[in-house]
Amino acid sequence: MVNTVRVGSRGADVVKLQKELNKRGFKLSEDGIFGVGTEAAVQSFQKSVGLVPDGIVGPNTWNKLLESSGSKIQTISPKGIELIQSFEGFSSKAYDDGVGVWTIGWGTTKYENGVRVKKGDSITVQRALELFMHDLSGFEKAVRSLVKVPLTQNQYDALVSFTYNVGVGALQGSTVLRKLNSGDYQGAADALLSWNKGRVNGELVELKGLTRRRNAERDLFLT
Repeated sequence: MVNTVRVGSRGADVVKLQKELNKRGFKLSEDGIFGVGTEAAVQSFQKSVGLVPDGIVGPNTWNKLLESSGSKIQTISPKGIELIQSFEGFSSKAYDDGVGVWTIGWGTTKYENGVRVKKGDSITVQRALELFMHDLSGFEKAVRSLVKVPLTQNQYDALVSFTYNVGVGALQGSTVLRKLNSGDYQGAADALLSWNKGRVNGELVELKGLTRRRNAERDLFLT
């Protein structure tokens, strides 16, 4: 049994917490002292699994930590979430993404019930986070289902970011997936770079934002 811990806590439970967080890509000193660094890592983890990011490790946070620790299901890391959110950007009001798709929050185009985002919609940060985590879950499931070869955490994060942007259908029919499932990891990474175009006024053109994103995903994949 583990106890609720928070800033100021010390001892074996905090060491266990720090070890579990480090398994997920954080770089904490496993010193048993719950300081501001550990709190920030906890809040990032809580956000990644859809919990309120209050920095307090109670039953719900412990369950999420230990559940994923005992499971072989791969999940996106805080670094992967940061990558996606940095390129998607946050908007509390619906906007045209440049190719005629109304978007809100961190790249959400549909609500949980399937209704599309429309002009005039607005949203709070908390609601946007709920939608982001809902969307992210679906893209993660697709990556886990379609990829048939082992992935490092960075490779997984890069592919989830790619899929979040282009969609499941695009991943499924892509050279990226074909090369990856054949064991050609380098070829898959390089194939990401071709997905940098979008239609502007009916013409397929290179979009600088997509070029930056594909390069970042490729770099992460190969790291």
